[in-house]
Amino acid sequence: MRNMALGLATATLTLMAGYAFADGMPTRYGPAPCCASSWTGFYVGINAGGTWDDDASVHSSGAVSFVNPAFTAGAGAVADGIARMSTRSIDLSSASFLGGVQAGYNYQMGTIVTGIETDIQWLGNSNDNRSVPAFTALNGFPESYSGTVTASRDLDYIGTLRARLGLLVNRDTLVYLTGGMAYGDASLKYSVRAQESLGPGVYVPLVASNSAASTLVGGTIGAGSEVRMTSNTSIKGEYLFYDLGSLTARGPWTQNCVPGVCADPAAGAWGAATVHSKGNFEGQLFRVGLNFKFGDDRGMEPLK
Repeated sequence: MRNMALGLATATLTLMAGYAFADGMPTRYGPAPCCASSWTGFYVGINAGGTWDDDASVHSSGAVSFVNPAFTAGAGAVADGIARMSTRSIDLSSASFLGGVQAGYNYQMGTIVTGIETDIQWLGNSNDNRSVPAFTALNGFPESYSGTVTASRDLDYIGTLRARLGLLVNRDTLVYLTGGMAYGDASLKYSVRAQESLGPGVYVPLVASNSAASTLVGGTIGAGSEVRMTSNTSIKGEYLFYDLGSLTARGPWTQNCVPGVCADPAAGAWGAATVHSKGNFEGQLFRVGLNFKFGDDRGMEPLK
């Protein structure tokens, strides 16, 4: 989906270049009224829209971490079975509503408007989880594991701090490119519940999970358009691509063991696996917003 962001940015640059180098641009729209209002100034606003992920999956991989040396063949098969059962990708929902606030400052120089904007959006239904059945045969033995694997991921909010560079196609319509820093509060969880085919009387059920949560920081780029309705109010439409990076949860899987002796690995443990779970947090958002500008710098920066 990066191609979409690049395409929108290129289209906006092309439009800006066309106006910037057109012959007679200063008089393209005729004489401006003496009381035209400037875009220069501070503003605050609200926004709402939607977001979708480029990759909403949780990817996990398992590796053997313990094999009881007293019975290498059987313990190795158990550890390998746990690792293979835990290795998979689970696809989750990728779309969410969002709503938030923004604040910024514009500075107008003729038909060019530069500025900086910060915003934060809360996501309405980004927490998704899914359980899938899992089955793994033990290599070299007429036994198996069966159960469920569950994954979940969540992005509570997305915030950005961005520069804006825009061109006035007329005194009340601004098109712009924007880019900068993005951040968000992300979390993921991964768990397995399974039973060895010989039953709970022989082996304790395998129940294990790992999780991670962190504030991720990455980047964003996009484009938009803003139309002034009055000297102090404007509406905008904006597209952003964001990449916050990834989140990884690491943890040893609970080892399979014999009931009553699980606390003594040498006596009761067969084998165990360590599982790494990873979720990528990158995607796209589109939103519309309403801005209110402080003051009315009427006549300060009219178009020529």
